[in-house]
Amino acid sequence: MKRWMLFALPMSMITVLVVCWSMLSLLVLCGLLFATVFCVLITLSFSTAPLTIRLASPSTSVMIASQTMPNRNGFPCIPRTVEEIHRTMTDREFELFSAAVIIALGQGHTFYRHTGRTGDQGVDTLLLNMYRHRVAVQSKLHRENIGSPELRGFYTAIRLYNAVYGYFVTTSSFTPDAQWVIDHPQSLIHTIDGRQLERYLQTRSHEIALAYSDILNAVSSESR
Repeated sequence: MKRWMLFALPMSMITVLVVCWSMLSLLVLCGLLFATVFCVLITLSFSTAPLTIRLASPSTSVMIASQTMPNRNGFPCIPRTVEEIHRTMTDREFELFSAAVIIALGQGHTFYRHTGRTGDQGVDTLLLNMYRHRVAVQSKLHRENIGSPELRGFYTAIRLYNAVYGYFVTTSSFTPDAQWVIDHPQSLIHTIDGRQLERYLQTRSHEIALAYSDILNAVSSESR
């Protein structure tokens, strides 16, 4: 229904009042006047309700926030799902992004160095923990599950880099034999699999964006 049609009834009543006011009794005139005011108020409320609903729509608010906040604050856009990571990130970008996710967990880690290149021995980035000790990070932008050979190799790499422990971050998951290596009492490996990663993307996106921005700036400065 078009908005002008909502005003048809109150306009008709106003016309009657103007034309016939001298022929109506005081009681009837007061009744018509009250009814006209009431119709005008109801009409105004209906005519403005759709605009209010659209502005207050949760989906619209979420869409506006997700599209404008990163650009306004100067932070890089953060993927919202693991599938989006696969579509938008290179292996190198995911190496830096994985470090940002770990830092965003708020456990006192800071970025130290990007080591991902040929001959990196399975360590893509190095972090420092709150005690300024090295923490090794390996990142795997994979769809297939990670097996125990990758975990055993990473354990060796942690030792080679003199790190106190390591994080293995993947967009997939770990096989049962790999999980056995992770759960071993002497294991130094913490893990973030695809399911955990997606949860962090939903719950800590702002913290990840901050950390990722800092890492990109640090890497850019190193390359100059």
